[in-house]
Amino acid sequence: MSATYVGHWPSGRIHVRFRHRDYPGLTLTARLNLYDEQGIRLDNLLSYAAAELREQADTRAYPPASEAIAGVLHV
Repeated sequence: MSATYVGHWPSGRIHVRFRHRDYPGLTLTARLNLYDEQGIRLDNLLSYAAAELREQADTRAYPPASEAIAGVLHV
């Protein structure tokens, strides 16, 4: 798993890249906002993002693998 900040304030996001055993050969990327529409930092980003990513992984609530581009599936 890795995370990278992409963009510029306030529209920048954290891209979290990871693998899932049900999607062999693909890198899944979750794009998480750091700020709301007014540019205010979202509180507790790490706690809600971790819970959301775990729930999504447990339920396999991802787009179809056919939507991957160059081996990356945005979830």
